Amino acid sequence: MLSGLSGIGKSSAATAFIADQADQYDLVLWVEATTEESLASSFRRIWGHLNRQSHDTGHAASTPYLREQVHELLSALPGRWLIVFDDASPRTVDAWVPRLGRGHVLFTSIDNAGWTHLTHRVDIGPMDHAQAMEMLRRRLAVTDQAVAAHQESLDALATSLEGWPLAIELACGYIRSCNIPLQHLDHYRSMLLDRALDDERSIPAGYPHTLVATVSLILERLAQNTAGPGYFPHQVREVLGFMCTLDSQRIPVHLALAAAFITPDIVPASPGPVALDEATVPVREIIRALIEVSFVRYDEPLPALFPQFPGHDDTVSMNTVLHQLLRQRFERGSKVHEGLSRCAFHTERWLTTALDSEDADRAWTLAPHAAALAQHIQDKEVKDNYTALLIGNLARFEQIRGQPHRASELLHLELAWLQEIDDPNELLIAQARLNLAELNAHDESPTATEQSVVLLTLLLDYLKRLAQDDDARNAAALLATKALVLLQHLARQHPDDPRLQPSLDAYTMLTAQLPRTPAVTEVLQTHRLAQLYSDGDVKAVEQAARNLLATPQSLDSFHTAEVQRHLIEALAHQHHWTEAEAEFERFLAYTGPRSLYRSSVQDFVHNVRWQP
Repeated sequence: MLSGLSGIGKSSAATAFIADQADQYDLVLWVEATTEESLASSFRRIWGHLNRQSHDTGHAASTPYLREQVHELLSALPGRWLIVFDDASPRTVDAWVPRLGRGHVLFTSIDNAGWTHLTHRVDIGPMDHAQAMEMLRRRLAVTDQAVAAHQESLDALATSLEGWPLAIELACGYIRSCNIPLQHLDHYRSMLLDRALDDERSIPAGYPHTLVATVSLILERLAQNTAGPGYFPHQVREVLGFMCTLDSQRIPVHLALAAAFITPDIVPASPGPVALDEATVPVREIIRALIEVSFVRYDEPLPALFPQFPGHDDTVSMNTVLHQLLRQRFERGSKVHEGLSRCAFHTERWLTTALDSEDADRAWTLAPHAAALAQHIQDKEVKDNYTALLIGNLARFEQIRGQPHRASELLHLELAWLQEIDDPNELLIAQARLNLAELNAHDESPTATEQSVVLLTLLLDYLKRLAQDDDARNAAALLATKALVLLQHLARQHPDDPRLQPSLDAYTMLTAQLPRTPAVTEVLQTHRLAQLYSDGDVKAVEQAARNLLATPQSLDSFHTAEVQRHLIEALAHQHHWTEAEAEFERFLAYTGPRSLYRSSVQDFVHNVRWQP
């Protein structure tokens, strides 16, 4: 059995197998197995062929009788035969399969889940990049010299079509029929996905539909497969729609399910991702229905967050082109804005939990989904507290991974949206202003200091009000301390700037009135180390850092990384290389391609590089 996406090359693979093994068979038969009608029509032709009749004299026979006649004729043949059921589904084709005779049966199917009784199954995946490039070259009829001259553009086109043969065929047909020169491929590439895949004049010979029409037919089959008693067509489509708002690879199954079924108003205020109970929600059946039409496939699970609940970290992946076509279709619905807002609510909780728990692998896996969703939200201008919060926490991730300019763009967008909507979350506005001020403080532009002061001045009024709320004093203390530390940093950099002192005085007075929580203490301790290092008192830095690391339970991982790197820098400054190397071995735990401590790593590399 050959399975895979429609248009991926299953029928071509079956044809290639026939050509390669033709000498092993005396008779090869091909059955169009998409529907009961096409099965009956193919069997009438086979009946006529086996009876050496040139026309369908089996027309008058009932369908069950026709099947029995063909099966008897095949079982009586002395030679070996092969029958191919093309585009079959197990439920539709089962009664048509011959069980007796000296023959073999080959199926092609988009169903990756239903053929459990077959032992020999081959999943037909997309072409690799080299094969896709060769198909582009042949279909566009370009020379090797032209390929070399436009290698980068053709590479990008092959990548965007993700090795899907039908997509490549349609794109090439569109390029040739519309006379698009190779030098303009980059300009027209997005148009190819929007227009070529639905262009009937670009359909390759032997294929009945465009890719868009093919996807529509598969959606119809999905509806048919889930239409009976005990099934759930609406739920399957809902989950599929939410999957298409995320990135196409390693989509968290329970994130899509939560977005589909759980509205924000019923979720407890306590933080954490929402996952569903598989004992009460048909999670496996929903995913199986999508696998049966090759829309998704199971992929590597997320790092475990709920080890006591197996399956909650499952992921699925989709073909990127299919993912885009389905998303464009679902975006034409009437509840797009509500759906994107709900998906933002759940995605933010999943990402924030990974960041707060400092689960780097999980955060790096979830961030592309947050980024893809944020882009759709921007395209549709879905502005509310949920979408703003998602964008703000995506900015947090971008800052963590060392992309301050991208983080600044997102924070500006978050702040602009919060100032436009009715009933904005004031705490989100405060956090966005503080985060932007911190980014500006490390910017070397002439206006950076002024922008930071303006943001912190606007923040001050809110923090004074927040400090009056007994339940919010700890939050006010942490925000005010971070602002004070930032102003002290700016004052050391710009001691003659008169704009800083009024804000310094105001924040000093405010923080003196607020509790000194453990989180506040960590901020002050890390800031003191930075001040000592800036003053050149490296022995004091070493001593203070060692004292803090002696009680690591008092620090979270980010502050531990900061203290560790200050210790190494102090040791390196004193040329204590053996001790510095030993501490560096410990610091390596905070490095790597998926680190959540890149700002510490970057500061470390910068400072040690310039050691005298």
